[in-house]
Amino acid sequence: MKNTRKYIASLITIILTSVVLLFTQTTYLDAQCCRSGGHSGHGGGGSSHEHNKAKDDIKSELIREGEIDLKAIDVNEDGKVFQDQMHWNVISDSKGDCPICNMELKEVTLKMAKDNLIKNGFEVKQDI
Repeated sequence: MKNTRKYIASLITIILTSVVLLFTQTTYLDAQCCRSGGHSGHGGGGSSHEHNKAKDDIKSELIREGEIDLKAIDVNEDGKVFQDQMHWNVISDSKGDCPICNMELKEVTLKMAKDNLIKNGFEVKQDI
């Protein structure tokens, strides 16, 4: 009986810890995404939150579709591009923010961008 209580207490501790960690991570990502002045950065001001807006409703030349040609995106031919770390098909040759989540694009090598795309199910032109 004593071991059963310890086991149940351990399970409850693990579950509560997992919930807290999940909440913390979600809050961090939300803050990271909305870092440019709260939700007003999404054009909604204050309380509206457009993360729930369908990605298909957002139009931008940075959102790549179909087979992605990283060499063509790398206009300055430095072997690097800027890629969103949440929406992998958002890629630019210059610094900027993701038009979907407003997170800052991270500079990566063409190989890293290609690996990220393939790992996340996107088609990539294979000549890099």
